[in-house]
Amino acid sequence: MPPKINLTLFRPDHPRFRIMDSHLEVMHSLQWGFQALGVDCSMHVNQFDAQRTNIVFGWIIAAQMGALAGLRDDSILYNFEQFSQRSLVGSGIAQLAQRFRIWDYSAANLPRWLDCTPRFAPFHAPVSYAPVLSRIATPAVQDIDLLYIGGGGIGRQARLNEISGGSNAPSLVVLHNVWGEARDSFIGRSKLLLNVGNDNPQHRIFEVVRVAHGLANRKVVVCEAVPGAHVEADLQAAVPIVARAQLPALCERLLADPGERAQWAERGFQAFAQRDVRTVLRRGFD
Repeated sequence: MPPKINLTLFRPDHPRFRIMDSHLEVMHSLQWGFQALGVDCSMHVNQFDAQRTNIVFGWIIAAQMGALAGLRDDSILYNFEQFSQRSLVGSGIAQLAQRFRIWDYSAANLPRWLDCTPRFAPFHAPVSYAPVLSRIATPAVQDIDLLYIGGGGIGRQARLNEISGGSNAPSLVVLHNVWGEARDSFIGRSKLLLNVGNDNPQHRIFEVVRVAHGLANRKVVVCEAVPGAHVEADLQAAVPIVARAQLPALCERLLADPGERAQWAERGFQAFAQRDVRTVLRRGFD
């Protein structure tokens, strides 16, 4: 275990890059984990530390802007991109793997890294639980039926319309590029969170980052089953996952049954809480 760690989010100062704040919960969990293990761990935005082992989030944009040139070779690039359906061989990304350590949120991406003859074996660092993530208070009255957080697109918008349509339509709130306390307040007020599929054939990894924050706060996340998608085994029974055509009926049923919602919320929390971030960090530095 390195004596000192610095977690850095590379996020250019422009509204379009606020999407990079989606990494912050993972960074908070890692910082908690390192500190619980007795490791000095700092956390910054757009600031590397030459005296520490840097773990970099948003590294693709950083590389494109030349910001990794002076980074120490013991640095770690933490990947949250979906590479399972594409080759990285011969790319600039492969060159980075031949210099830096790679941590990846999904085991489905690891074969693509191995194809690149990396300097170090890529490490599967799944999104994991830390108590600091359980921070959202649930108000006495939840006035939002359905909450979707993320980008739209024609396919996803069609799914949302199907779920929230009809004469007795549930209320639906869509948040895009809203993070931190503002986003968390909407999560607290919501009865169900939605994770609808992506029509991009290169995106076939379950969107665990979006789902995990809800699970950590005992929220039910209704998920669309995407054919061929890689879903981590411990989450397959922790969240309700159904085909697109069944999403409206499932949402209607859960909204009408607070008892079943509570069961799913507790099941999801318990499954995610089994992923102790300290265990991941110990394995990462074996």
